[in-house]
Amino acid sequence: MSHMLRMKVETLIRRHRMLVPGDGVVVACSGGADSLTLLGMLVALRADYNLRLTAVYIDHGLRPEAGEEGEYVKHIAARWGVPALVRRVEKDLHVPGQSVQELARLERYRLLDEVAHQLGAARIATGHTADDQAETLVMRFVRGTGSHGLAGILPVVGRVIRPLLLVRRDETEAYCARQKIVPVHDPSNDEDVYLRNRIRHHLIPELLALNPQFVEAMLNLAETARGENEWIELEVSELLNKAIPTDGGWWMSMDVFHDQPLGLQRRALRALLRRFDLGSEPDFDHIESIRDMLRRSRTGSRVCLPHGLVVWMEKEGFWVGPKAPIVEFEDVVPLPGRIRIPNSDLCLVTSIRAGGLDSVSEVKHWQTDSQRPWDPEGRSVVLDRERIIGCLRVRNWHPGDRYCPLGMYGEKKLQDMFVDEGVPQRWRRRLPVVVDDQGILWVPGARPADRAKVTSATRMLVALSVCKSDA
Repeated sequence: MSHMLRMKVETLIRRHRMLVPGDGVVVACSGGADSLTLLGMLVALRADYNLRLTAVYIDHGLRPEAGEEGEYVKHIAARWGVPALVRRVEKDLHVPGQSVQELARLERYRLLDEVAHQLGAARIATGHTADDQAETLVMRFVRGTGSHGLAGILPVVGRVIRPLLLVRRDETEAYCARQKIVPVHDPSNDEDVYLRNRIRHHLIPELLALNPQFVEAMLNLAETARGENEWIELEVSELLNKAIPTDGGWWMSMDVFHDQPLGLQRRALRALLRRFDLGSEPDFDHIESIRDMLRRSRTGSRVCLPHGLVVWMEKEGFWVGPKAPIVEFEDVVPLPGRIRIPNSDLCLVTSIRAGGLDSVSEVKHWQTDSQRPWDPEGRSVVLDRERIIGCLRVRNWHPGDRYCPLGMYGEKKLQDMFVDEGVPQRWRRRLPVVVDDQGILWVPGARPADRAKVTSATRMLVALSVCKSDA
């Protein structure tokens, strides 16, 4: 039996390249049968891999007997010639609205990572078993999961390794009995208040009665899902390489997105959302709400997500990012000079020079490239200095703003100009609206005012351009 146990552990270590010779390994050891078996197996492999082992007991501060358990782990580790440490969670894990178990898990991994960093250890080993894997998959079935969730507990995540994932719980108990070790018993594992415990005590036995190889079937399912997920994630990564970082978020062309199969669209959206702090894993309803909006392709529509995240549908693509706060502003524009634009990382730069129509490029600076996200940076305009009335100022867009754009005879709402020129909703209240005493002269993305256009009679030019504030 001990030989079979070692074979399973070595097989998984080799398959996933968990260890290399000379590795330092921090072994999470609660004193239970699983973690003691993990420590024992790594001790058995210590010479083969020239391992530097350190056992670590985490006291979560939830049970009075934890102090004795930590000393017990030190005793067992010393028996095998392994140094052991005890680390205590100082944070209060009883937070209203949050799971004690989840907070304990996060603190446990944080402390293990801290110890590994202090010791220069390349790996952190945890004692998750095949039974833990089966329970995790059933729990995800119950709560709902996508194909990514079917991968279950991963054998390797960063520096964390799980060498016992092919080992059954009864095998770890038998190992401890052979070693004449009495494992620590955590009474919280007996309580049916936790979903995992209810699954372990009631549902798993029923499933094993239906299929005695149920745990092995779950291991095969997880292994299959992991392999397929690796392939899908490569496709997702390739697709997300086409997403363009802009304005604190990410923009993607609708043509690129709609060319992808449904499954890849969902995975890509989930991966984009993970780049921001949603407070939790993006759920199915979030993803489908976004897909429904993108399918309708109504420019200006949006989906609001937790923690201030928003997805905007734009003229040629969609943008994902945090909703920007809006501050009302109005300031005098120096001529020449530069002025910082609130609500953004932009500056408005002005200059004055002699010249007329013959010195102005024919490029229409207000046009945009539909294959890239709309951005005010780099947009510029040239106006006739003598047609600017009074003081030059810059402010927000005000609802109802109107002016006569270049090439037109009547006034048009600035809102309508934004729509015509494809200026995204997320930018409209944040753009610098340049005005004089008579009204609007120019807004990046819209046409300049016809009354201030440069003509053959122009003698002095005012150039306005938008650039990054640190430029």
